[in-house]
Order: sequence, then C-alpha cells, then structure tokens
Amino acid sequence: MPNPSSINLTANQQLASTANQALGKVLQYLESAEAFAIEQAPLLVQEVLRFEVLTRGFWLLFGIALLIWCPIGLRFAFRKADQRIKRIDAHYRTLKEDRNSDYDTVETIFTLTHYGVPISAAISGVTGLVMALCSLEPFIKVLIAPRLFLLEYFRALVG
Repeated sequence: MPNPSSINLTANQQLASTANQALGKVLQYLESAEAFAIEQAPLLVQEVLRFEVLTRGFWLLFGIALLIWCPIGLRFAFRKADQRIKRIDAHYRTLKEDRNSDYDTVETIFTLTHYGVPISAAISGVTGLVMALCSLEPFIKVLIAPRLFLLEYFRALVG
C-alpha cells in the first residue's frame, strides 16, 4: 500500500512544476507584450494626433465654408432681389387685376423663397461660426501642445 504522504508530495511537486511552467509562460507573454507596447507607443501617439488634426481640421474647414456661404448667400439674395421684385411685381399686378383676388398663392411662394435664401445664409453662418469655434480650440491644442492633448485624451479614455 502506497504511503499517502508520498502521493501528496509527488502530486504537489507535479502541481508546483506545472504552475512554474505556466507562470514562466505568463511572464514571457507579459515581457513580449511590454516590448510590443513600448515599440508601438510612438506610433499610437502619432496616429491619435494625426486623427485629431484631420478630424478637427475637417470640421474647422466645414465651419469656415458655412461662414463663407453666409455673405455670398446674402449678397446673391439681395443683389438679385431688386431685379426679381421689379420683374415679378409687374407680372403679378397684371395677374391680380385679371383675377381680382386678394390672396395670391404664387406671391406667397415667391415671398417665402425670396426670404428663404437670406435666412438659410444667416443660419448657415451662425452654424459655421459655432462649428469653427468648437473645432478651433482642440485643433490648436493638438498643434501647439500635443502632450497636454494626449494626457487629456487618455484621461478621458480611462474615465
């Protein structure tokens, strides 16, 4: 009959040997992961900064484009307005006289269209200004203080 203490000793030695092998593999994986992380960290930083510059730059340019549309749309609307009003006013007067009507649907549509261009230009200008201002600060932070930006970026990721 085998001695129970010798069985436990052999089983404990095998368990310890297996645990040491597993621990050795885990340490080897950790060392290789650490080496990989150290090797890839500069590339990760570059990619994060490049992504932020491109993203913020896009929204900044889009906001500026909307800001540019504002004066162009207003100029177009008001320059053409006099010509349209004179031309269409004479035409509508003749139509009203022919129909003897107080309410004119075409005139209402013209009025809405006539004021729609300046209103859309003003709205796009305000939207563009807000978008440009919201994108400007992070864009400048990435260009001027990338380490500060990265600290804030990774702090936001961690929570």
